[in-house]
Amino acid sequence: VFKKKPELAIEMIDELLKYELLPFRWITCDSIFGNSPEFLENLPSQVSYLADIAKNRKVWVNTQESESCRKMVERKVSVIAQDENVKWKLTKLAEGAKGPIFGFIARTRVYVGDASKSENEGWLFLRKDPKTHEIKYCLSNAPVETTLEEMIRVCVLRWPIEQSFQEGKSE
Repeated sequence: VFKKKPELAIEMIDELLKYELLPFRWITCDSIFGNSPEFLENLPSQVSYLADIAKNRKVWVNTQESESCRKMVERKVSVIAQDENVKWKLTKLAEGAKGPIFGFIARTRVYVGDASKSENEGWLFLRKDPKTHEIKYCLSNAPVETTLEEMIRVCVLRWPIEQSFQEGKSE
């Protein structure tokens, strides 16, 4: 039976948790998975994700200052990244072979899907290259109390894995 990558991934994740083969709290993934609502919705509730998404992905944001008076609007994540209220922070992300790797980081709370349901609230995590100004967009279901430092740590954990995939493809 043919299955798409997100379906296969959910089955593998469920097996890992069922047999406690590899304890983990986070899943990071590329946009094939991050743009799949079925994948994100079917991840186990005890696992937080940081998923790459396309820049034209739409989410809901609160445009009011107070929680007692919410005004939700749907916006593309690329539009949110250009908003003057987004607070970019220049951050050392990792130590590379040629020295430190820096990036501008920002995040804001958003809703994916029905904005009236609290379980649809999460993070839009943004990473901007200081040289090219290219922006990477991620969604996360991490709790509101998750620190920015924790999300940065998780963000850079994918790099060595992607590097090894690239090296494997070139051999």
